[in-house]
Amino acid sequence: MRIGIIGLGAAGAATAAYLAAQGHTVFGFEQFTSPHPYGSSHGENRMLRRYPGEGPEYVALMDWAYPLWQNLAQQAKQQLFVPCGTLEAVLPAEDWANQASLTDLLVADNVRQYFPLFSFPSDAKVFWRKQSGYVLAEASLHAWLNQARGAGAQLHMQTAVVGIDAHGRCIRLHGGATVEVDYTVVCAGSWVRRLVEVPVKVERRVLAWYPYRTIPASIPPGFAVIGPDIAYGMPSPDGKTYKIGHHQHFNEVIDNHDVVPPVNTQDLMLLNRVVADYLTGLVPTPERTAVCKYTMTANEDFIIDFIPDQPKVLVVSACSGHGFKYMPAIGRLVNTMLVGGNIPFAVDRFRLSAHRG
Repeated sequence: MRIGIIGLGAAGAATAAYLAAQGHTVFGFEQFTSPHPYGSSHGENRMLRRYPGEGPEYVALMDWAYPLWQNLAQQAKQQLFVPCGTLEAVLPAEDWANQASLTDLLVADNVRQYFPLFSFPSDAKVFWRKQSGYVLAEASLHAWLNQARGAGAQLHMQTAVVGIDAHGRCIRLHGGATVEVDYTVVCAGSWVRRLVEVPVKVERRVLAWYPYRTIPASIPPGFAVIGPDIAYGMPSPDGKTYKIGHHQHFNEVIDNHDVVPPVNTQDLMLLNRVVADYLTGLVPTPERTAVCKYTMTANEDFIIDFIPDQPKVLVVSACSGHGFKYMPAIGRLVNTMLVGGNIPFAVDRFRLSAHRG
């Protein structure tokens, strides 16, 4: 089949690599270069939780993704996944850990004995996930793009798509050129609504990198604190700093998402509080900061579905904040949805109908 992919961030690049490897004729279009600093796929690293807590569909996706990460690294001949482990501290009244194995449960008071960087509340349930860690974001993106090109995909950078015909089989490019395809896969991130109507919003987030008080002898684990809010972090590959984020931050919707407001004092106060509450082994003043974008649905579930009025258009919005780790599986899922085949788990949560009430 001839398949056009719009957007070559993580979702588009991983999908292009998988589809091209299956023998499809793949055309990829990216309005910038890839990677670029304007979306949600750039930067150093992303957390990979081997046993996610969002529900059985996500656990099944990770079952697909985990070995594909290993395959990608082998083909790229470089390390892309750093298995430093993660700690998940679940605060009282939260059911996040219901998906988890109790064999990994630690006593919060003893966490500091094994992981002196952290200090969690004594009533938290702390789960040690030794198969988790982080993936190198931009290195993985380059690996997918190289894999796609190696399998024959035609990837066009700095080529903006301005529209898709009503049937989803003609992609219109800036400048007037068109490309005929059998299917169009839209992986346009925060620009998705310029091409198809889907219920997503774009929110601003801030990240900060804090130096260690004492450089650790080995790579420390990532962490997530699951409560009314979700704080998270992971070691930077530089070996000197630790990246901190707040999943909800201030839920600040960006209307003009081409311009993301810079870091302000309120942002720093929020992230400094995370460090003070949970990471006493870090200096409480960040060494550097960055803003980024989350493209999200209201309930943060993915959208992976065909557009009802354009049945040859498949939209992939594997939402920011928890999507990157699933990307190898997204390519496999898209291929299965296009050619037909068994999907061994329910995908109803990813349907457009699940987001439109």
